Amino acid sequence: MTVSGDYNPPRLVQVPSKGNMWYVYITKPLALQSGSNKQIKKSTRTTDRREAEKRVNKIATTIYRLFDDSLSQPKSFYEIAENLLARRGVTLDQLRQKTPDNELPDQSSLLMYLTSSNFDIPGDLLDAMNPNYLDEMKFLISKGLPNANARFRTHCLIQKMTSAAIWIADRKTWAQRS
Repeated sequence: MTVSGDYNPPRLVQVPSKGNMWYVYITKPLALQSGSNKQIKKSTRTTDRREAEKRVNKIATTIYRLFDDSLSQPKSFYEIAENLLARRGVTLDQLRQKTPDNELPDQSSLLMYLTSSNFDIPGDLLDAMNPNYLDEMKFLISKGLPNANARFRTHCLIQKMTSAAIWIADRKTWAQRS
């Protein structure tokens, strides 16, 4: 088995409290550790040590893939936008130079640029967006923002439906208390 990157090797541990099932434990890379959450474990779904040993490599590979994905995934709105722009050879610095004050465009301006340039807006960009800017974009779309793609409209619709469901649930709770 090849260990991807500098990841820790897997350990096979039998856990009596889980019916003597064998588990694969791997210590997370430092960048993924938080507080006491330092390891990831997955069950081999067997109490037979020989069978568990056969399954270790497959389970470890799956865990290493999770580590790779987590470490390579952009976290901020601007990192995601930068990757999206790079596909068309545009950089955030180029956009910054086009602004009057030579500042990075705010999130709603950047999203308007992307939609007006017919970029497909990925869901993770919307998830990473500051809620205040997201509300501003919803308002602009309600006023007929051109080229707002279907994914963004769907995202806004889902948020409206979620908000409505929460409001209805709150109303029911208040009605039951009265």
